[in-house]
Amino acid sequence: MTDKVIGFFKDICAIPHGSGNCSGVGDYLVRFAKDRGLEYVRDPKGNVLIRGAAVGAANDPAKTVILQGHQDMVCVRTDDCQLDMAKDSLDLRIENGMIFAAGTSLGADDGIGVAMALAVLDDTQNPHPPIEALFTVDEETGMSGAAEFDTSCLVGKKLINLDSEEEGVVTCACAGGERLDVKIPLSKSIHLASNPTPSEMGWIRIHVSGLAGGHSGCDIHKGRLSALRVITDLLGKM
Repeated sequence: MTDKVIGFFKDICAIPHGSGNCSGVGDYLVRFAKDRGLEYVRDPKGNVLIRGAAVGAANDPAKTVILQGHQDMVCVRTDDCQLDMAKDSLDLRIENGMIFAAGTSLGADDGIGVAMALAVLDDTQNPHPPIEALFTVDEETGMSGAAEFDTSCLVGKKLINLDSEEEGVVTCACAGGERLDVKIPLSKSIHLASNPTPSEMGWIRIHVSGLAGGHSGCDIHKGRLSALRVITDLLGKM
């Protein structure tokens, strides 16, 4: 199964799939389903649902398990990287058993989760219940794909999310997420000449750097400074 997962992951990495640019991966998922005669649904948002029959067991709909992952990745590249992540394939490298992308983010979040679900759908040897594999779009920018998906079409009542951080760890439910759009009225009005230059406006660039970094889901408990929190506190005191 490992080789199969890596094979599907390489296919996904060959298709540009940053948030808002998931149509290529969506097309790939539809082709995957068609090639294997699997039932699929693709909604107007771009979410794809693929259904697979049970293997080595009765095809009882009541035992259906939903496998869920997201199609998009966070696209980041180094300053000297010339790759266009909206158009080009990732430059995958394997060293000492580790996979990475040269000059860019790898997109294992959540390309490897998508690849795992595809490997299960493609497998005809290992026993498993009926599968509904749900691949949502634009998770990284607010989970809008999941929010707009019509869950009434799902048969399964149990869902395994394939977007975790560590192998061998199962998280039961999660804290969820929240997005806020905040508008703060200004107490002063500033009259500017038409098309003023930055120097005429007196702009100041503030750059926060040198922090340890980390993932808000994995490292939130470590008490590290957040650049967003630092800059917000600074602006609030100005």
